Amino acid sequence: MTASPLGPLLSRTHTLFHRAAEKALQAMDLGVAGYAALRALAVDGDASGAELARRCGVTPQAMHPVLVRMKKKAWVRTEPGKGRRHVVSITAAGLRAHDSAWARVQRAELALLANFEPAEVENLVLTLRRLQQAPSRDLERTVEDRNEEPLEPTSPS
Repeated sequence: MTASPLGPLLSRTHTLFHRAAEKALQAMDLGVAGYAALRALAVDGDASGAELARRCGVTPQAMHPVLVRMKKKAWVRTEPGKGRRHVVSITAAGLRAHDSAWARVQRAELALLANFEPAEVENLVLTLRRLQQAPSRDLERTVEDRNEEPLEPTSPS
C-alpha cells in the first residue's frame, strides 16, 4: 500500500476552515467553539455542559469559559439538572446569534469552495461523511492490521 497524505491534507483543510470561520465570527466576538456550542444547542437541543463539550469536540474545561461568555451575552441559560449537573439551553437572543453566525460561517465556506463545481462539493461532503461514520473499533482494528503491511509494494528480487 502506498502512503497517503490524507492526514496532513485533512489537518491543513481543518486549519483553513478554522481560520476562515474565526475571521467570519470576529465581528460577533464569537469563536469557533462558541459557534459550535450555539449550533449544537440550536440543532440538537439542551445538554449538560459536559455533553455539550462532547458534541463540540472539546473538553468540559475548555467549554466552561465559552459558556460563561455566552451567558453574559444572554445567548444561553443554565438550569439545575440531576445532581451537580446543569442543563444548558439556548435563548431567543442565542438563536438570533446562531442564525447570524451560521450565515457568516456559510459565506466563509462558500469562499473556500469557490473554485469547486457543485458536484465536486457534493462528492467531498459525501466522502467526508463516510469517513466520519467509520466505527472507531473497526478503524482501530484496521489500523492495527495495516501496521503489519508494507507501505510500498516490494519488488521481486
